[in-house]
Amino acid sequence: ASPSPHPLPLVVFMHGSTGQWDFYKDSLEFIATHGANIVFPFVKSPEKDKSPFTTNTDGTYLLKSIQFASELNSSPSSPFYNKIDTTSVIIAGHSMGATCAINAAHSYPTAKAVVAMHPGICGPFGPPPCPSCWRAEDL
Repeated sequence: ASPSPHPLPLVVFMHGSTGQWDFYKDSLEFIATHGANIVFPFVKSPEKDKSPFTTNTDGTYLLKSIQFASELNSSPSSPFYNKIDTTSVIIAGHSMGATCAINAAHSYPTAKAVVAMHPGICGPFGPPPCPSCWRAEDL
């Protein structure tokens, strides 16, 4: 729970395919130290998400993370009670998780920001992101 006397924004961050907490730990902890609550969901589990066959791109787990954080924020028995600013939500992800972020944003239009770092699923399930993900000047 945040030591802040006021609620802090929520950042939900989805990892890339085979991604683990350790890949993103330093960056997400840095963000947290600057005033944010972080939720890092898994599709199946920390161990099972290491498999390249565990994928999700529809944003379901980011949306579930927002709901989870909202429930923690509203429960008096939670250490996060009234510590999450549920009106200030940032949806983010990397690779597979970036595609999740884009798709979750369609269902959560009140997000303050959407951060999609290298969207797509690379590796055994597809090529690098399609040209529609690139800036026009990069083509």
